[in-house]
Amino acid sequence: MPINETAGKRRLLRFLLAAAAIVVVALTPIAANAVHNEGLFELEGNIADDAGVPGHDWSDVHAGIFPGGSAPVSSAFIADGFNGVNDTIYFGGGSQNNNDIPSWKWSCGSVSTKSDIEHAFASAYIKDDQLFLYFGADRYDPTGGTTNVGFWFLQSGGALDGGNGCPDSDPATNTFSDQHVDGDLFVFAEFTGGGGDSAVSMYEWLNGGLHLLASKSSGSFCSADDSICALTNDQTIASTWPYSDNQGGSADGQILEGGFVEGGINLSSIYEGLGKDLPCVNRFLAQTGSSHPDTGVLEDFAGGSFNVCSKLIVDKVAPSGDQTKFAFSVSGANYTDSFQLADADAPHDSGQIKSGTYQVTETPGSASVWNAPSVTCKDQGGNDVPYGQNGSVAIAPGAT
Repeated sequence: MPINETAGKRRLLRFLLAAAAIVVVALTPIAANAVHNEGLFELEGNIADDAGVPGHDWSDVHAGIFPGGSAPVSSAFIADGFNGVNDTIYFGGGSQNNNDIPSWKWSCGSVSTKSDIEHAFASAYIKDDQLFLYFGADRYDPTGGTTNVGFWFLQSGGALDGGNGCPDSDPATNTFSDQHVDGDLFVFAEFTGGGGDSAVSMYEWLNGGLHLLASKSSGSFCSADDSICALTNDQTIASTWPYSDNQGGSADGQILEGGFVEGGINLSSIYEGLGKDLPCVNRFLAQTGSSHPDTGVLEDFAGGSFNVCSKLIVDKVAPSGDQTKFAFSVSGANYTDSFQLADADAPHDSGQIKSGTYQVTETPGSASVWNAPSVTCKDQGGNDVPYGQNGSVAIAPGAT
């Protein structure tokens, strides 16, 4: 842009959208709810990536290698101790889902074989500005009958406090970090005895308790609108990670029917239908033991980092190299901030925020000195992002 004759300087402002997990930009209409046939992830009741089927599978998540297609915005694979060996488990009567996280305690020990988690996993994808969430687990006793398994997707907290794992000499001091945040997501599913379609119910933590968002029965693979699907393996499947069970006669690396469960949810479809904002999830925690989503003492757990939050990064570039600072403001969703930037300053990082529409504006300098700004917005893939009226920028789940 040519420099105005009356202006000895000019400025160029660049906004970069960045985030710790999921990506792109939204505000386009949702076209479909399908979660199992989007070509993102294989929900077939097994682990191996089928070369003839589009999408990834849990073997890819375990290896951390995602051939072809869209890479996940976040994934987690957790190997848990089992059969009483280096197994972190829930401890004490306060470890229930209707209690806040500070009431949960953990120790080292053993649990009932049918509730003994060996591995837990999750993966998240963006397609057509929608967030798809996939989850699963395997267990030590595949023939122990139907038992429930829950998957927390937490916005804060859930990490171990008081110890670093097993063995541990003082379980009375072992707790979990922080507390629930309104909007924490809990997916309650089941290992179906003998395999087959699995029931799923989705809850959010709100005002101190769990509230139902959506569900599907065990009578079908998917919900009527195809936004929730889940099943347990109904035949022996090969595992691509080390696995053994309590059956004695079954070969290592083979998961008998009833030992593996997986599911998927079109989270954007459900939340948009309810008029709710997607949560800023940064931790995954699988658990067993409760016969009901909000009552009953919990048994086993396995968890780790899983980040599908968004992020907004604002950078200022002045081609003249001038170091005058300018005031900026950001507002929208669950984040409001104000700050100053000059050309040489490090870009301003919002940290983890919810997806949604934000207003990003700068207080202009004197028109006698500075030309009108030029604004560029891009996502982490280098794609242009619209910068709308009044400085509006739409950030998709996990957008960077």
